[in-house]
Amino acid sequence: MAHRYILLSVDAPICRLGLLIILSKAISLLGLTVIFK
Repeated sequence: MAHRYILLSVDAPICRLGLLIILSKAISLLGLTVIFK
């Protein structure tokens, strides 16, 4: 159980970083499409 908890605590921040990167990319793409329209 402890091993699984450690893995989750390590994976969670990485997943959050990935989501933040994807969100920022999506927002920048939306911004570009708005500018070029």
